[in-house]
Amino acid sequence: LYSKNLPAHDFRVGMAAFKMGKASAHSRRLDDAKAYYKQALIGFKSEDGRNHRIELATRALLVSTLESMGKSEEATEHCIAIGQMTPWNPTQSPKPLYRLEPRYPKEAAREGINGWTKLSFSISETGFVEDIKLIERSNRVFDKVSIEALKNWRYSPKFVEGKAVKAENLTLRLDYKLAV
Repeated sequence: LYSKNLPAHDFRVGMAAFKMGKASAHSRRLDDAKAYYKQALIGFKSEDGRNHRIELATRALLVSTLESMGKSEEATEHCIAIGQMTPWNPTQSPKPLYRLEPRYPKEAAREGINGWTKLSFSISETGFVEDIKLIERSNRVFDKVSIEALKNWRYSPKFVEGKAVKAENLTLRLDYKLAV
């Protein structure tokens, strides 16, 4: 109703599309979610930055949706836009925009083994994870699944003086704990 009676750049159209995108994603209708999120971005355009937070949230959901659809290259423009909109905080670990949880190794599950891995990695200028190295571990059974999972994560890139740059020497700990 809004999209038929209001201009595409109206905030109300953006909010309606945002909510429809979330509902579609929840129902695993990812093509619909993608279209709604893109429509929402049009509704959230503002010169004064008043819609900054909702635009960031929409782009983050769009990255997650596109990655779930296997469309990493299409998600890149939104990773970059988020990086441009968000200052890099060197005192905090970056938060992934898309995260694929590692699978618990069957061998570890059968034997009731809990554990962890600590990895170092870089984030490319386009938000892809690179240069993954195992630093420490509690048990080698978690090595491969940790590295394979991290390869699929996406981040917003670091920006320095308006330009995307590689973020290096980041660390992450993945914990594995069986439910009781």
